[in-house]
Amino acid sequence: MKNLSSHFLKSIERKSYTFNKINSLFSLLFLTLVLSLTLPLAASASEENLPPATLVFDDMEHGNPFGNGWFTFGGSVGGGGIGPNVQVPPMDGGVFSLETGWGSGGVPGFFGGFGRTNLLDLLGMTHFNFWINPDGVDGLGRNQDYTIEINLQEDDNGDDAIPFPPDGNDDEFQYNLVISPTGPGAIAGGGWQLVSIPLADFFDDNSFLFGGNGVLDAVSTGNGGNGQLINVVFAIISNNGADVTFRTDYWFFSNFDPTLPPPDVVATKTDVELIGNLDGIADQGETYQYTVTISNADMVQGAMDVVFASGVDPNSTLVVGSVTTSQGSVTTGNTTGDATVAVDIGTLASNGSITITYDVLVDIQNPGTELTCQGSVTGSNFSTVNTDDPDTPAPDDATLTPLTPPDVSFTKTAMHIDGNGDGIVNAGEVIQFTLIVSNAPNVSTALGVNVVTPVDPNTVVNGWSTTQGTGMAGMSDITFNLGDINSGSSATMVIDFGVTFGGTGGSIVCQATASGSNFPDVLSDDPAIPGDTDPTIIGIPTLSHWGIICLSILLMIGGLLAFKRREKYAF
Repeated sequence: MKNLSSHFLKSIERKSYTFNKINSLFSLLFLTLVLSLTLPLAASASEENLPPATLVFDDMEHGNPFGNGWFTFGGSVGGGGIGPNVQVPPMDGGVFSLETGWGSGGVPGFFGGFGRTNLLDLLGMTHFNFWINPDGVDGLGRNQDYTIEINLQEDDNGDDAIPFPPDGNDDEFQYNLVISPTGPGAIAGGGWQLVSIPLADFFDDNSFLFGGNGVLDAVSTGNGGNGQLINVVFAIISNNGADVTFRTDYWFFSNFDPTLPPPDVVATKTDVELIGNLDGIADQGETYQYTVTISNADMVQGAMDVVFASGVDPNSTLVVGSVTTSQGSVTTGNTTGDATVAVDIGTLASNGSITITYDVLVDIQNPGTELTCQGSVTGSNFSTVNTDDPDTPAPDDATLTPLTPPDVSFTKTAMHIDGNGDGIVNAGEVIQFTLIVSNAPNVSTALGVNVVTPVDPNTVVNGWSTTQGTGMAGMSDITFNLGDINSGSSATMVIDFGVTFGGTGGSIVCQATASGSNFPDVLSDDPAIPGDTDPTIIGIPTLSHWGIICLSILLMIGGLLAFKRREKYAF
């Protein structure tokens, strides 16, 4: 607690008080604090099952301050007291708050104060917080203008006590909160306000407890510290002589600033081809690197217990040992056998940002047309956030990397089913065509594959079969809807055509077309013929115009010879 003589030097009225009076005040305060250590302490229900980031000092729900470790002390120019009140803040209010009032008859200075003894281990805590509802004017219409000296008194030798007189082993830290019509600590007449003070803003005050190590480190010996918090004390210093009245509620410690909005965490994930032909297409055996950036907005609470996790696409494998982070530690991804990534980031401060990188090796063994990778960011005081690809306008979308396009090949072979064994294609016999659509290994899936094959006019369709999808015959063609054909897979269609000689020409010609949504049209090829897109051809016996004339002549000659033989034998 600050040396009281400094308060009296703030105005002419304060100068009239002697140093002996100040020492008497200290004696009264010491005695009050020592007696307070013998009071029974009652833990309220809300001090149990607390979130890890919050530690309640008192929620005031007992409605009985003096039966729960609270004490008061008079000041050098005034006095006052405390009691339960039913006006509560909009949050954390419950049923009761604490009401307090102080006055001196118009003389500025030290009015007195109050506090509570409650031993707490502040391990991990960063802020002291409380609700306050200060009145704007006193009973005489004077603007209330005062300073609350907030004092955190800690044990610094591990005996869980602050003896009287002080033995030089304990310490006290102070923060001055000014309350007036304009603040800045809180606005008098401004209704319920939540005040949050970083523990780092408390300064070492050696006028009351003058020992310790000079560091606010109220951590129990069981947790490796040298002593925990013993008391929290509010001393009321009037700046203008007006009476001081306010209500207060829910004193607690936290490891975040509850007056700020909650964390606003965003995460992006980009990819770059690290090893390969650098064309931005993920080919078999190439290496891609993902960069994840996780950031928290400015002027918000720190994001706590932040963890990043991500798998990899089935057509890629994690390069074990490649995971890096600019904050925290890699928990999964750098140990033999790891297949996913996890990073324990810890607390991501307001306006903070961290970067994570890791590599994957492209290994196309499963259906797909692109590498899809999306991670997630979790924490204890914000909702889960998925990584977003900043290269697309869509929010919260996965990062996509196109795989090697499909490599579709198409063959069509023919077999004559010779009914009479004469080696000639005769009417009524069958020509069987086999069509095979294949997709090469280690490439994208061929999507929405359709095959259309014409019906030669010299044939009719007797039937068909397919290993994948469906088929439908029309007047002049047959259409097969095969669906998707995965990398390294194929679909086979068999069609039986009956020969009719219904058309002209000396052959049955058949060439089909395979099409899809992510590859160009492919014409069928007869593998027995050199070239890449040869139609499949079956020859049939046909006669040209001159051939018909020659055949007619031969038939006439044959007829005449047969007639002469008949005449010869008749005579």
